[in-house]
Amino acid sequence: MTAIQSTTAGVKDMADGSLRITFEFEPRHAAAAFAMFGPRGTPCAVAALTPAAAIQAAQQETIASAPAEEKIKPGPLCIMACNFCKDPKFLEWVNATFLPVKEARFEQADMRLFLLDTCDIESRVELDQIKDKGAYFLKYIREPFMKWRGV
Repeated sequence: MTAIQSTTAGVKDMADGSLRITFEFEPRHAAAAFAMFGPRGTPCAVAALTPAAAIQAAQQETIASAPAEEKIKPGPLCIMACNFCKDPKFLEWVNATFLPVKEARFEQADMRLFLLDTCDIESRVELDQIKDKGAYFLKYIREPFMKWRGV
């Protein structure tokens, strides 16, 4: 059995005592409805959906038809930033450069947030996606860090 959601569009009492109910199908269901019910005399069953069931069906259809989110692959700047965040030397440079007071210290776990905040990004993948952010990272993070390391 196949079911297609529709709504009633009209109800009419016929002269012979039968009832004629007209159903409307949304455009996205039109071809399937025509294929299923197009020929006159096609036997069918009718069931009313509760409002909750109609909402649930619409939600499930929306989820099923939504395009799958493509996973964004990290580019070279993102990979570099991730590696910096794990590098103890980077932590040392950040603490020496941005926190001259010895009592205040960043921890290794802070490095990701440090980069996000410093480069004004929400994710390190943006370094490869937004040219200005990538350029900022290279000029104000990578270059000074490499110079500090003597590379």
